[in-house]
Amino acid sequence: NIDYEVVDWDYSQHCDGGFDGKHYLGLSRSEFTFGKTASTGTTTIVINLENNDVGATLCDVDGNSASHPWLSTAVNGAKVEISAAKNDDNEPRVGYIKVQSASKPRLMIIVKVQQYHSDDMLITFSPSVIMAPSTASSDKTTTGTFTFPSGT
Repeated sequence: NIDYEVVDWDYSQHCDGGFDGKHYLGLSRSEFTFGKTASTGTTTIVINLENNDVGATLCDVDGNSASHPWLSTAVNGAKVEISAAKNDDNEPRVGYIKVQSASKPRLMIIVKVQQYHSDDMLITFSPSVIMAPSTASSDKTTTGTFTFPSGT
């Protein structure tokens, strides 16, 4: 016999997910792109385990432990906080963070973090917000909210 349970999944709020039988782990974002300046980001965790035993560690693209001295992460309640130090290198860099349940290790998502060596051309898109560096100072960001027509 096969036992099953339908699990509702709201893709509009969780872009990436992992499943282990009837259990799931989801994140609101699984990729971050930062400019040269020191930056932070947050992704929201959703998990259907009674004990929210989710941890975040630095890793390589395959989920193996790795060192990224410029990158740090911490789980704070239902959020994963990500911090990238200023990029003084002359090239972009990429790091990865493994978000994983301790009691259900197959519940795992790899978060990709990219950081460019310049702020000159960085433009970040989300469903309704476009952010781009201000021309007045490379340490400032200009944010505008735009309404896009349906179907675009």
